[in-house]
Amino acid sequence: MPKLSVEEKIAAATFIRDTYLPIPHLFVRDMLGANTWSMQDEIVKSTFRYKTTAVKTCNSIGKSFIAARIAVTFLTLLEGSIVVTTAPTWRQVTDVLWREIATTVKRSRYKLTSNEVRQAGLEIDKDWYAVGLSTKYPENFFGYHANHILVIVDEAGGVPEPIFKGVKAITPNANAHVLYIGNPTNPSGPFFEAFDESKPLPIKRFTISAFDTPNFTANGITDLETLLALFTPPKGVELADHFTEVQKGLKTPYAALIDPGTVFERYHEWGTDSSAWQALIMGQFPTQAEQSLLPLDLVIAATKMAEVFDDTGKTYRELMGWNIPDGPKEYGIDMARFGSDNTVVTPRHGGWVEQQIWWGKTDLMTSADKILKIIDPLDSSVRISIDDTGNGGGTTDRLRQISREEHASGRPSHQYHLAAYNFSSKEFMSQPDKFHDITSELYWNLRTWFTDKKISIPNEKQLFNELVARRWKLNTSGKIQVESKDDYKKRTGGKSPDRSDSLALSLSGGLRKFYTPSDTPRSSETYRPVIRPMTSGVIQRF
Repeated sequence: MPKLSVEEKIAAATFIRDTYLPIPHLFVRDMLGANTWSMQDEIVKSTFRYKTTAVKTCNSIGKSFIAARIAVTFLTLLEGSIVVTTAPTWRQVTDVLWREIATTVKRSRYKLTSNEVRQAGLEIDKDWYAVGLSTKYPENFFGYHANHILVIVDEAGGVPEPIFKGVKAITPNANAHVLYIGNPTNPSGPFFEAFDESKPLPIKRFTISAFDTPNFTANGITDLETLLALFTPPKGVELADHFTEVQKGLKTPYAALIDPGTVFERYHEWGTDSSAWQALIMGQFPTQAEQSLLPLDLVIAATKMAEVFDDTGKTYRELMGWNIPDGPKEYGIDMARFGSDNTVVTPRHGGWVEQQIWWGKTDLMTSADKILKIIDPLDSSVRISIDDTGNGGGTTDRLRQISREEHASGRPSHQYHLAAYNFSSKEFMSQPDKFHDITSELYWNLRTWFTDKKISIPNEKQLFNELVARRWKLNTSGKIQVESKDDYKKRTGGKSPDRSDSLALSLSGGLRKFYTPSDTPRSSETYRPVIRPMTSGVIQRF
């Protein structure tokens, strides 16, 4: 193909812009090669037509996919334009939205520029570019001015309020456009207020539930009743067999989007009155969050945190308002034996929770050996909080026995501190007038770590599901009662909250007086636990 002259390139660019500016969604399809679905097309058209577009959605509808293509389309069709993007954390800016932008530019049939996409930036000319900004520094949002400017706020529900003020400051002119898009996880704040229809705000609003998406509509699944009728097996047929056969017969026009089988599973894990179901399946702001133990938006935010170090080697928070303390190594262990449950070990230091370690179908003696390989038994700053109920008691006894044997043999004595929790005993509670049982006390303490914004947890699917699904209530005695493990298992079809139990134990705060495994407990009074969040990296000894 012969090279085009400068004049021919200008003419071609002008033709593209004149042709597609009135129909930007077709530019996304024709020039960017994106196989969009109907609601994504509507979001593209709205972003170009209206000053402000707000989109709240369920999970996995291609939010960042379409936001990236809107950014490239805007930059291409409007000469001299500026696109500013942001998200709750810098990792979300670079690893999600800007990765999609880089992919979009690479696959585009219309080459706007030969410049490479940087980590969070693309420059066509001095005053014609796109940039990604972190929400850590609100002052960075000031100073962007152009005749045509677009601001994209990805995962808008998790973005702090000062950033919204910065967005308004740089979009005062008539040709400015703003796209807010994300899961409606937080029933307060600017993103929530954007959907307040009682206020005369000129905002084009979209709400997308799982039942609006192509993998549902293509199969005639328009509501929960239809979904349950489809996946509920006939009498005498195993659910797993029926589920698998139904999945095979479903049409999947968009494999990357949310699918009916996943929503069926979430129905049984979360329940329709949970905040997770309302936000992540129905695309609605939670209305009954009081039944959920942990606020959904805080659990999601905690999974977005990362232990990042500045030039001095100190950690800093990625999200505004979060301040995660450091501290010595501690472990929470939820014990299992040969059943379907798992033994789960949760390591953490301060509020930084590390990847959990788990195993199943292992005798208690072997589990004790595994635990001692994970921890440093000679480190006196290490603390273990272990489930001592039922089978767990055998592991606790074995850990103490091994320590005594080491000491008797002349080898170095184990120095780590062991805190054993018997969940069936009321005497282990520190506030019996406030809480129904030790489970309620431990989980309410876990809740405090989230509400105080002092915790970072692994972004792990099963742990997330257990945390957002756990429920609580005030019982007839006026005490806080968190759903028991047995009740949780009954409600979720046999799923056990092993990982969240282990996490709660790791953050339990330990005992009033610590003892090493070789010590002999003197009385339950001596070892009554103190349930409190750690406020510093120092273990307080009483």
